[in-house]
Amino acid sequence: MSLYISIIGIDGSGKSLVTLALADLAAAELGLTTAAISDEVWVKTSDEDLLRPDFAPVGLPLAARLNRLFRRIAKAATHIRWLYPTLKVIQLLAHEGAARQIKTRYRPELIFGDGHLLLTSGGWVSTYMSPPRPVPGDTTTSIPITHIKALYDYTETGESLPDQLGRPIPGLKLMRHLRRLDRRLKLGLTELPDALMFLAIEPETALARVMARDRKPDGHENITDMTQAQTMLRGVVEFFQLRRGESNTAVIDVTTLAPGQILEQTLAFVRKLSAARIDGSHHPDPRGLRPDRLGAVPTNLTTPGAVFKKALTVQYLIRHLLRHLPRGSARELAFPLSSLGRLSLQEGYSAGLMKAIYRQDSHHYGQLDRIFLNHPLHRAVYHRLQVLKRIVEKECRRRLTGLNGHERIKILTAPSGYAFDVLLPLRQVACTDQANLSRIHLLASDLDPDGRLQSDLHGTARQMGLSFEFMPGDLTSNRLRERFKLAGPYDLILFIGLSNWISKTDLLEHLKLVRTHLLAPGGVLLTDCFTPQVSSLSGKYLGYKANYYRPAEFNNLLTYSGFDLSGISWETGPDGIDHVCLARSESRPARPMRYELERLEVGA
Repeated sequence: MSLYISIIGIDGSGKSLVTLALADLAAAELGLTTAAISDEVWVKTSDEDLLRPDFAPVGLPLAARLNRLFRRIAKAATHIRWLYPTLKVIQLLAHEGAARQIKTRYRPELIFGDGHLLLTSGGWVSTYMSPPRPVPGDTTTSIPITHIKALYDYTETGESLPDQLGRPIPGLKLMRHLRRLDRRLKLGLTELPDALMFLAIEPETALARVMARDRKPDGHENITDMTQAQTMLRGVVEFFQLRRGESNTAVIDVTTLAPGQILEQTLAFVRKLSAARIDGSHHPDPRGLRPDRLGAVPTNLTTPGAVFKKALTVQYLIRHLLRHLPRGSARELAFPLSSLGRLSLQEGYSAGLMKAIYRQDSHHYGQLDRIFLNHPLHRAVYHRLQVLKRIVEKECRRRLTGLNGHERIKILTAPSGYAFDVLLPLRQVACTDQANLSRIHLLASDLDPDGRLQSDLHGTARQMGLSFEFMPGDLTSNRLRERFKLAGPYDLILFIGLSNWISKTDLLEHLKLVRTHLLAPGGVLLTDCFTPQVSSLSGKYLGYKANYYRPAEFNNLLTYSGFDLSGISWETGPDGIDHVCLARSESRPARPMRYELERLEVGA
């Protein structure tokens, strides 16, 4: 059974950002399937993304498309006060429809909604009402709970509005008709949510955030309307508490809270609700769902026949292959015929396959293998190496210049593969500074079941005169994490190529470990993330599981783990698929388990 939590607040309160961030973090911390309904729609598990704005393996629900369309239309009409309320009601109706369709199709345990048809409307509807008629002897200026109840009764039973509220606007009349139709058809679109979070904020602070955005404010984004809406939303909260109970309501004043404090309090409320309302006994530990080889499929796809059998489905042929022919989808059919393609189907994105992609310019490959190497994802991986080589070389040269006495630079790369992204830039450093190379200690770690990595890396490090250590194992295991701690802290940590294959739970735990225990003061974390592209659909249809992130989404995970947003920068490759992140720690040690959220941005 899904628990539907609506998040409300005036513009500038950060509800859009919190809605999406909670879906990511609740999936990671609670191991639940979550959904976020905002400008777009997301469905997430700890192991994989099921639906994103740029990734819809089973298609995007119609209501979600309408929600996106009417949100844009309504936003464009915010300065037309007689039209905006009606358009906003239609958009909020589509918003609720999207929540219901997501609930039916994906059955998430938690649904986070940015706003709600009844509750959001109750907050701003009085702003658009016709001027109220004065009531003799009435000196009150606002009775929010009375007003909210009157608005609810008007839509529920058609009872006349009190004189204090003036004449009903067209949007309110439309809502009354929708409520009647909804009850008759038993769609549940005009029902109250299960729980409510209200992000309260001083209107002056909210307006300052709105004005800081690089766009023209909406028609209702002014101090008068925002103050009125804030007052009415408090009445909405009181009304909801009467209907659903105080235990299902959270009021969080975000005016002076740091972003991390906001997320900590909202997540604590979600945790309490899920513990009370959701039976978690049937949810396995998401880490137990991970395949032996990350980035590999659980079924055997090592023969062309097995691949074609898996690919000969309506989803793959119609939704991916034919639809994306102009974008080169047909070349995927050549993968089972190439040696590198068969290697990827057998081992996933193993160290051996990554080595082939990285060394493609220095080795001769046949035409079929070239088709594989020219795939957009593999080109992005190759371009990522070029970015990393430049950054690592620059960081090492800068740090070598500042060394004193017997100080050494300590580098950790895990998963390491063949460590091209560290060893190649260190070779460049050695060309001009061979003597100082001995002052760098490199610790590499990977699964390495047959010992090939360890042997190869030890030989290369010996030739270069580099201090080197290899730790085989799974970096998500407690044993290896403790060994990392004992060997640290590190000036430079590389965590490359795994964020999309690792579960959200393990990813968050690793980022917290890096920030709290592994990274030296003033140290640097280099990591990356992928956004979906055409082949993401074919990968899904073949059985791959992946988590995708835009840089802004990954920032939330980084700052939640303790990194300061001001020390985070990104570089995106020419294909726009892979994004390399450089996250610097402060000069002082991190406080244990200090949570930060990406700087709040305001949204409609």
